[in-house]
Amino acid sequence: MKKVYSIGIVAGLIPALFKTVLFFSGYAELYGGSFTNLAELIVIAFAIPLATYTAKKENDGMLPFNSAMKTSLGTAAISGIIVCLFTFIYFKFMNTGLQANAVLEATKYASEKNLSAEETKKTIEGARQVFSPFVQSTSALFGIMLSGFFVSVISSVIFKKEN
Repeated sequence: MKKVYSIGIVAGLIPALFKTVLFFSGYAELYGGSFTNLAELIVIAFAIPLATYTAKKENDGMLPFNSAMKTSLGTAAISGIIVCLFTFIYFKFMNTGLQANAVLEATKYASEKNLSAEETKKTIEGARQVFSPFVQSTSALFGIMLSGFFVSVISSVIFKKEN
């Protein structure tokens, strides 16, 4: 089982490393992290079947469906928690300008649409909330767990083997 947990840890660290490299290269500012979200999904799509296959191999080729689901969802949870924590740190301490840019764009939008002072305030506050570190990290965790669930079901059906 240690290999399975290791796969989950690596699956969480790869998107974090990828996002860090993009940030320091200046590429993250241009595309707002859309590549990092795609990277998270691709890594999950490969890590979960690999973890399920590894668990089957460790159990001498036998893997009931419920054990396959536990393994798969455990891998998704481990990687999701790592990505969630990193995303919070990323938005809180590294890429603090993203929230400021969102507020600037919301202000620009409000002035272009001639919104009232109250509507402008709500628009700016909405942008500030959506790009807060908590909301971004929570949505990263939710996205990984949701996509991880679907990949887990498919992977568990493929790799299950019972008596």
